[in-house]
Amino acid sequence: MYIVLWLEGPLQAWGHDSKFGVRETLPFPTKSGVLGMILAALGKGGPQRDLLGRLSPLPQQVISYGSNIQMTDYQVIGNGYSSKGWNSLLIPRKRDGSFSVGGGAKILYKQYLQDARFAVIITVPCDLCTEIADALHMPVWPLCLGRKNCVPSRPVFAGICERECDVDIVLKPIVGNLKIQFRVIEGNYPEMGEVLILNDVPICFGDHKEYESRYVTVIKEFPDE
Repeated sequence: MYIVLWLEGPLQAWGHDSKFGVRETLPFPTKSGVLGMILAALGKGGPQRDLLGRLSPLPQQVISYGSNIQMTDYQVIGNGYSSKGWNSLLIPRKRDGSFSVGGGAKILYKQYLQDARFAVIITVPCDLCTEIADALHMPVWPLCLGRKNCVPSRPVFAGICERECDVDIVLKPIVGNLKIQFRVIEGNYPEMGEVLILNDVPICFGDHKEYESRYVTVIKEFPDE
């Protein structure tokens, strides 16, 4: 079975390998980001190894319909606050709650996609299809497009298909006259487009996250002039 998602919003951010002060974004949704959204809708927290073990190996396809303009947000957090009283709550801390050595102001550069629109086709086991679809209709926890401040501007769930060839029928009333910019399919197909290796296949969420790598091929499509 196939579940079709429509991811649209003013801002999206799909990081897969960013750490420290620069938080980059890919130009399309990651598998870990999409499956994290599904688990949030289901209200499934913690490692979830068994559920991820069923969902992660299944293929995911992404179709981009947006302009995918990138912006970088310059942020300074934790500056000028006292370490005493309520002001201390605004100072970044370590995982154990203590202040970091040399703590204080932290400079971050966060990248976002502006006005992006994606259709995501995910393969799911038949026995989980209805449960996931219902959860996406009425999510237990709020859904976000990568980061928590990236809020969807329309419902995420688009439909269910028994056959992949029926995806276009589901998308037609949503897409309208929008043109496809590119597709992202799983696998190593250098003759079709640019091949990337992404470390975004979640094995375990929670405090100690684990990921595996996969090949994806980005196939660019340019609209007729």
